[in-house]
Amino acid sequence: MRGPGHPLLLGLLLVLGAAGRGRGGAEPREPADGQALLRLVVELVQELRKHHSAEHKGLQLLGRDCALGRAEAAGLGPSPEQRVEIVPRDLRMKDKFLKHLTGPLYFSPKCSKHFHRLYHNTRDCTIPAYYKRCARLLTRLAVSPVCMEDKQ
Repeated sequence: MRGPGHPLLLGLLLVLGAAGRGRGGAEPREPADGQALLRLVVELVQELRKHHSAEHKGLQLLGRDCALGRAEAAGLGPSPEQRVEIVPRDLRMKDKFLKHLTGPLYFSPKCSKHFHRLYHNTRDCTIPAYYKRCARLLTRLAVSPVCMEDKQ
């Protein structure tokens, strides 16, 4: 991506070159002026390179983020170390969120197998976007006839 900086640099070099030739034979040129002019041009080129490399790095990082998104979608996902850090906090938040939505729920020993299957193995209770569905399913399970038998 060489956008507007490349023509600007070319134009600057043309202007500097034309200004140097314009003096011609009227004034004798000293080598120090030529060195100063060359040093100035080199500094300008370095500034432009820094500016373009910063833009290029930003674009590379953006591209890398998109590539990671595709990799995660393909099932590669983040490294196992990152998963270990995320899961415990997520489980606590899941529990708090579901208790907030459902209130205190009681499941009889007969019903605990159904509860564990629902809570740990369904999409609704494992993906945070579906926690409201999970809360609805858990409350329906708690008041179902199978789970209400031991309460009476």
